[in-house]
Amino acid sequence: MRIAIAMSGGVDSSVAALLLTKDRGQKSEDRGQKTDEIIGLTMKLMSCNSRCCSLEDIYTAKRVAAKLGIPHYTIDLIDVFKHEVVDYFVNEYLCGKTPNPCVVCNQKIKFGALKEKAKTLGLDYIATGHYAEVTITADRVVLKRGKDKLKDQSYFLSMLSQEALGKSIFPLSKYTKEQVKKIGKQLGVEKKESQEICFIPDNNYVEFIESYLSSRELDSGPIIDKSGNVVGQHNGIVH
Repeated sequence: MRIAIAMSGGVDSSVAALLLTKDRGQKSEDRGQKTDEIIGLTMKLMSCNSRCCSLEDIYTAKRVAAKLGIPHYTIDLIDVFKHEVVDYFVNEYLCGKTPNPCVVCNQKIKFGALKEKAKTLGLDYIATGHYAEVTITADRVVLKRGKDKLKDQSYFLSMLSQEALGKSIFPLSKYTKEQVKKIGKQLGVEKKESQEICFIPDNNYVEFIESYLSSRELDSGPIIDKSGNVVGQHNGIVH
């Protein structure tokens, strides 16, 4: 197997890379194949120095890859990320829906655009630092929760196709977050964990959407109850 490990510069993906390199040259239990090559890939998703791909994160990923003795490349996916994730996020809000950009990012970016870039490098599999597990049976690929039920991220992978899951590897499936943090500390990677949307500065959705729409104004209007009574005013549904 030739594996691309998606490295964000965070603890989870760094430890996932470490675990993969430890198993290099060994046959995997579930796939029965030997790992021949591992290459670290970091996605550049925003043109600014955003939280999702800051220069510090890219530097950390490169440093960890060098420490593990694996090649590392930074892949520019800014345009496809804007189209598939950011545009989707803003448009869903404008339609009065609740977006889930992490689910879409996994489907369209990590296991979509990044996987296609990996193919051009001759890499067959994508590994990530998700807390989830994949089991291959005689007739299908099954997505399962990882060992750490409090950290389980299988939900965020639920839109992946059978083909994508079949080419996915999750080295952290048998680990808890606390175990991973301890390993990360030994690796020299200690970072505060965030559960916010990575491309929204300061978690301010309204300010982000307003700036993204530039001159377009958000529609304001009345708040009306079921009887037709106007009970207030709103400044736009994104508020």
